[in-house]
Amino acid sequence: MEQTIIGVVWFGAVGGGAMGALAASQAVTGRPTIPLLRRIGWSVRELKLIGLIWAIYWFGMTIYILVSSLAIASNQHVDFLPMTIYPVILGGPAFQLLMERYHHRQWPFKGRVGNN
Repeated sequence: MEQTIIGVVWFGAVGGGAMGALAASQAVTGRPTIPLLRRIGWSVRELKLIGLIWAIYWFGMTIYILVSSLAIASNQHVDFLPMTIYPVILGGPAFQLLMERYHHRQWPFKGRVGNN
């Protein structure tokens, strides 16, 4: 059973690392590497910021998956795992929604962000 858990979770970690690498290349180049981002005419600055945040998100998810799989496989007490994943899971999509609001000039907060 532990071998199956480790195999499945490491596969998830490899996928998360690949997505993190795609996001990091977007953060460096400013070109959309994820097909969903090509629908909207993002500026280079917005694409770099989105790429940076998604890279942090995916690398954080990858580290979380690896640590949790090792804790589960070694039969450690893992009560902390379900509580700590929610901010990690919700952080990336929440930022993406805020960036879309900013791009369409519907920023929900007072003040202005950036020069756009």
